[in-house]
Amino acid sequence: MKNKLKSIVVTLSVGICFLSAVVVGAHGYEDVDFNFDFSALSFARYTASQRKDTESPAYAYVDYLSNGRECTFSVVYDDKSKSSYTERVYVDEADIWYCISSNVVEDKDPGCYVRLRGDRLGVGSMQLSGWWSADSYRCQ
Repeated sequence: MKNKLKSIVVTLSVGICFLSAVVVGAHGYEDVDFNFDFSALSFARYTASQRKDTESPAYAYVDYLSNGRECTFSVVYDDKSKSSYTERVYVDEADIWYCISSNVVEDKDPGCYVRLRGDRLGVGSMQLSGWWSADSYRCQ
């Protein structure tokens, strides 16, 4: 009886963990790679769209940034328009998590699609890469 109870508890625990992973992966908590390659004449770059289901900030991790370069991040709608509040986060270092707030879910509904926008600061070409997620569990 004791072994059967342990078996049930373990099976339920594994099932709950699996279900949690599926739900989290299905709702924008997925890290997606980005690579912004700014030419001398380009100023804004966008990622592919991600579904946003919560009012939490988006986050981006920068793993590479051209030496001495700077840009800003913001979260915009799929059509590249801004919400009623769109924070611009200053980016000047690699190996850092950046949390980006906006009112995209408040202005529309959960389930809207958003993009990460990068705006180059300064003159000349630059590269920036990393990963991002529309819904954040890192910025709570």
